[in-house]
Amino acid sequence: MKSLKFLVLVVWCCLFMGIMQSCKKYDEGPAISLRSKKARVVNVWKAEKVTEDGTDVTNVYKNFTWEFKEDGKYILSIKDSSSGLSFSMNGTWEFNNDKTKIIIIMDGEKSEAEIIKLKEKSMWLRLKETHGSTTHTIEIHLIPA
Repeated sequence: MKSLKFLVLVVWCCLFMGIMQSCKKYDEGPAISLRSKKARVVNVWKAEKVTEDGTDVTNVYKNFTWEFKEDGKYILSIKDSSSGLSFSMNGTWEFNNDKTKIIIIMDGEKSEAEIIKLKEKSMWLRLKETHGSTTHTIEIHLIPA
């Protein structure tokens, strides 16, 4: 009888884990978080890794910071450490309806980034940029600045 109870418990655990995996909103997890999606986005981020069409271009973004504020404001900052000059652009950010994308609006231009991973200390985004007739896929792995 004990082995039957154990078997039932194992089956329920497997079912629960399967359901939790299928409920994940983002490919890279987490399945469960105690912090809201918005709370996980709100932060000042820097690039850990950036690829464009699979090519590592992290060095280009080493002086960038992305700030997502609680009130929906967004600031993209670039600081050149060698010259001491800095530049920033302001805009707004919000989720799309199902919170699988972040929509950023700057100077009337709207861009969408697919959320691949959203954790307290890492956020991965994928976006498409079109230059002329060529579309590029950029993947940005962010960590707190």
